[in-house]
Amino acid sequence: MEILAGIGLGIVFIVLGALMIWLIPKSRAGSSTDRSARLSVVFIIAGLYLVGGSIWKFVSAPFFPPTPTPFTELSNYISPTVDPTTVCILYHSCVQPTKIQATAEINYRPITWMELNGFLAADNTNINSTGKYNLNYYNCLDFSVTLVENAGKQDIKAWIIIVEFTDGSPGHAFVAFETTDLGVVFIEPQLDIRTDNPVVGKPLCLAWGDYECMGTIKSIEYDQCDHSHNCNPYTP
Repeated sequence: MEILAGIGLGIVFIVLGALMIWLIPKSRAGSSTDRSARLSVVFIIAGLYLVGGSIWKFVSAPFFPPTPTPFTELSNYISPTVDPTTVCILYHSCVQPTKIQATAEINYRPITWMELNGFLAADNTNINSTGKYNLNYYNCLDFSVTLVENAGKQDIKAWIIIVEFTDGSPGHAFVAFETTDLGVVFIEPQLDIRTDNPVVGKPLCLAWGDYECMGTIKSIEYDQCDHSHNCNPYTP
């Protein structure tokens, strides 16, 4: 929309400039005529600048995207359909949850790491995650809530991890699963990628190493939450 508006305004300037040149009396000379001619040239130049700049934005957008370069060589991918250019991972922005009373523990079936892989590959929480993300209406906490809800429908034990960072930047939410062979594993719900075990005083990183790390962890909470961002303290 911004590009079309720029092109439209540029065309208007060019047309106005051309009309001014066409309407300037050819037989008269004087300062007013000279000023009109100069003004018409300014309009045409401004119009060309707007049109050219808007076209350049459109043409260059695929080559100079506003988000960081997509991740490559991600050895911890689980789903091949995931889009790694996810806003919440890149900027780890979440809304602070509101605490409510804890609910009763539910009995879940045991699950292996390979079974968890199968569940995550079939689950659609991460699909089109970039288009879904919105800081105020559907952020990383909502993705985590959805993944835990979907796991619960299949009697898979999962809970939400909420961390705060020492630099005061917005915290982040992701999901923990309990497996019978690897113990507790941590999954980023927007990417279906493992994260390192969260430890206070250390940075939160995706599991392939320090290539994509967030801030240094100040605090860690285990919670069960809903999409209204009401959270129950949870003990695994």
